[in-house]
Amino acid sequence: MLCRTTKITHRGTGASLETPLLVPSFSSKGFSRSSTRGESKNGEFVSGLHRQFAAVGEYITDTVLVSAFDIHHGYLPMPDKLPSYPEILFLDSGGYEVSDYADLSDIEEPIPKTELWTEDLYKGVIAKWPEEKAVVFVSYDHPDERRDFADQVKAARDLFRPFPNHLRTLLLKPETTSQETINETLKTAMAKASELKHFDIIGVTEREVGNSPSIRMLNIAKLRRAMDDAGLTGVPIHVFGALDPLSATLYFMAGAEIFDGLTWLRYAYKEGRCLYTHNHGPVQFGLLEKDKGARALTQADNLRELLKIQGTLREFKHMKDFSKLVKLGAWPGAEKFFSDAYDSLDTQLNGRAK
Repeated sequence: MLCRTTKITHRGTGASLETPLLVPSFSSKGFSRSSTRGESKNGEFVSGLHRQFAAVGEYITDTVLVSAFDIHHGYLPMPDKLPSYPEILFLDSGGYEVSDYADLSDIEEPIPKTELWTEDLYKGVIAKWPEEKAVVFVSYDHPDERRDFADQVKAARDLFRPFPNHLRTLLLKPETTSQETINETLKTAMAKASELKHFDIIGVTEREVGNSPSIRMLNIAKLRRAMDDAGLTGVPIHVFGALDPLSATLYFMAGAEIFDGLTWLRYAYKEGRCLYTHNHGPVQFGLLEKDKGARALTQADNLRELLKIQGTLREFKHMKDFSKLVKLGAWPGAEKFFSDAYDSLDTQLNGRAK
């Protein structure tokens, strides 16, 4: 099996985490409650997104993903002003906020943010990042600026060079603005996998790595195997925008180890599935619970559920027992579903089923 656990360690602080990691994300894009900007009130940072972060901050201790775009434009403060700081924080480069890219969990096409965003503005955020705050920087991307694989690697190396103590993620992106997937990028990346040695983590977005669950699993597995063949067995793959329990489990079986997304803010996690929050609330918390309270309780429960899922995936990795995954999908036939999914992947990779 290609699934694995990896210890990632921040060189500057010694902070470390073990994969698999299911990383809750925050973004000003697609959430009207988060659209207000920060402003000073009695010396405190105030914004819709900041309030959202503060409401669940006590439950987030290991890791979280935020956007440099949101920090620069005042939706979130710099790290020393956050209400809480995790063991290691993932800092996305802001391309998601200014694009029309929609996660597969979006219920409508999100409206891109209209504020200016450039690589220089991103550099301004990371240049101010405190050395004592463990962080993973993600390579810069913008929907209007595309590069071939070689230039993506070069640009990321140049960006990260002044910050040797922080962790570095190369996010693989389409090579041209007309491409909707990273198929061409992946072909070159797999052929030149040794070039990925300059980074601590390799990222792909769920939507761009394939147009079906099967193809996404296969492309992740091919990338994982190419990296292993190049001696990069300890460099994890991060699937951006994939935080629902089912998809994370499938991609974990294919060799990915880090998953983030906004799903935990949009839905309720229950028995391995995502449920409509306003159906989940009355059943879980009672008919008298107000909508706002039910949403907050659901999000707190979701964060606890993410930790349980991480534990279950680690147990599956060690035991290689598909019955362990029933914890993630308590519907009839769940064990067979995951087993068949793995067998299908193995057949596509190796031409035979196990």
